[in-house]
Amino acid sequence: MSPPAVTEAPTAAGLSTLARRAQRRYEEMELDQLPERLHRDSRLYYYLSVYPSLRSLPALSPEDIDAIEPPKPVRSAYLHVPFCSGVCDFCSYFLVPLARHRSVGLEDYLVHARREIDLHRQRGPLEIAYLYVGGGTPSLLAPDSLDDFLAGLMDDGILRPPLLATFELHPELFHQPEKANHFLDVLQRRGISRVSLGYQSSDEALLERHRRRHDTAFLADAVARVRDRGLYFNLDLMYAMPGQSHDAWEHSLDSALEVAPDSVSTYFLNVDRGTPLHHQVKQGRVQLPSHRHQQELRLMAQLVLEENGFLELPNDFWGRVDPQHGDPDTFRQIQLPSDTHTLPLGPGAYGWLDDTQLCTVFDLPGWRQRLDAGQPGLWRGLRLTAEQRLRRDIMFSFKNDPALDPALFQQRYGTTPDAAFPELFQLLLDLGLLHRRRPPGLPADAPPDLALTPKGRLLVEEIASLFRDPRLDQPAPAQPWEQKLLDKHSFAPSYGMGVGG
Repeated sequence: MSPPAVTEAPTAAGLSTLARRAQRRYEEMELDQLPERLHRDSRLYYYLSVYPSLRSLPALSPEDIDAIEPPKPVRSAYLHVPFCSGVCDFCSYFLVPLARHRSVGLEDYLVHARREIDLHRQRGPLEIAYLYVGGGTPSLLAPDSLDDFLAGLMDDGILRPPLLATFELHPELFHQPEKANHFLDVLQRRGISRVSLGYQSSDEALLERHRRRHDTAFLADAVARVRDRGLYFNLDLMYAMPGQSHDAWEHSLDSALEVAPDSVSTYFLNVDRGTPLHHQVKQGRVQLPSHRHQQELRLMAQLVLEENGFLELPNDFWGRVDPQHGDPDTFRQIQLPSDTHTLPLGPGAYGWLDDTQLCTVFDLPGWRQRLDAGQPGLWRGLRLTAEQRLRRDIMFSFKNDPALDPALFQQRYGTTPDAAFPELFQLLLDLGLLHRRRPPGLPADAPPDLALTPKGRLLVEEIASLFRDPRLDQPAPAQPWEQKLLDKHSFAPSYGMGVGG
C-alpha cells in the first residue's frame, strides 16, 4: 500500500490560542518521537469496537449456533437498523441506501426484528436492561411502528425497567418537525433514556463533501426538543476529516459546548477499504491529514472539553464530571470486557456471547430468509481460547475502562497483563503511554492499576492493536459471494506489529 498523501499542519502564526496550546502540548509530549507503528494513520487506523475482525470469523453451521450457550438471562442487546437515505463517503457500516433501493421493506423490518428476538427467546430468557439501537439510521423508522415494537417487548417482559437504552438519531429527522416530535415522544414513553445525534461538524462545506445530507441550523432546535422530553443527550463529532482546519474543528467544539450536551463522542475519521473515500484517497484525489495535524485536533478536544467539565471515559467519549461521585482518578475497573454479553439483532450486527465473537448476516434479504426459515440471523463467529480472550480483554480494557485492574485478570486467567506481556508493557511505560497508579484504599499488597496517561489516550487503538493475536490476522474461509462484504465491513487491526508477530 502506498503511503497516503498528507496535509501538513500550519505554523503557529495565525492560529487560535487553543490551537497553539495544542501544538505546544504535542511538542511537549514528543509525539513525533514515538515508533512509527504508533503514529496515527487514517488508512491503518482501527476503531476498536469488535475483535476478532469480520474476516477472521468462520461461517457458523446450525450445530455451531446450537452449541452457543448464552447467559441466562441475556441482559444486553444491540439492534442494527441498516437503512439510510444515502451513503456518507467514509461509511463502512452495513447499510441499505433507500435512494438506490426503493423496495427494501423498511416497513416490515421491525416485524422481522421481533421474529429474531422470539427465536432467541426460545433458547433462553431475555431480560434486556441495556439496549443500543444503531445503524444505519434508526430514526428512519416510522414512529407508530416503533411504538408498537417497543410496547410489545415491554409487555412481554423482554425489555426490563429500569431500562438503559440509547437510540441513534440522524439530523435529517429534525428536517421534519412533526415526525421529530412524534418520534421523541415514542422514545420518552417507552423508556429510551438516551439519544445520540450525529452532528459531526459545524462546517457545512465538509458535511457536503462527505455526503452528510444535512446542514447545521437544526442543532439548537433539535436539542430543545430532546431536552423538553428529559432525554440524556450525546453529540457525535468527527475530527481529522480531509481538509478540516484547526479553526473548523474549534468551531465544531464551540458549537457543541453551546448546546451543553450531557456527553460528547469524538470520532477519528478513518479510511476503511471499500468506501468511496478509500477509492478517492487511493486515486490521489483526496489528501489525508498528517499524524501531527490529527493529533493536534485531538489535543484541542482534550483541552477544551476537560476545561468545560468533561471527563474522558471511555476513550474518545466525554461525559460530564459529577463531583458527588468523587475524584475520577479513583474510578476502578468493575469487570472484564468478556463478562459483558451482548445479543446481536438485525442484519450487520455484532455481539459477544459464551466467549464467542458473533455477527449476523450482512445481507438484508439473507437475514429475512433465515428468520422466515426459523433460524436466527447469526452468520459468522469464533469461540476464543483463553489466551485470545486475555488479549481481547486487555484491548477492550484499554479502550473502555479507567485502568486495568490486575487482580481481575489474575482471578480469571491466573496471570496479570504485564506478567503475560512484560516486554510490551515495559515499552508502554518507557514511552510514557502507561503508568502504574495506586488509588486510595487499595490494599498495600495489591498490585497497582495500569492506566493510560493523557499521552497514551491519544493512541488507544494503536496501543490496543499491539495485543492482537497474529494468528487471527489470517482470513477465515469464505464463499465468493461473501468476499466483498467481508472486505468492506471488516474492522480489522492493520498496524505493522502484533505481539509475537
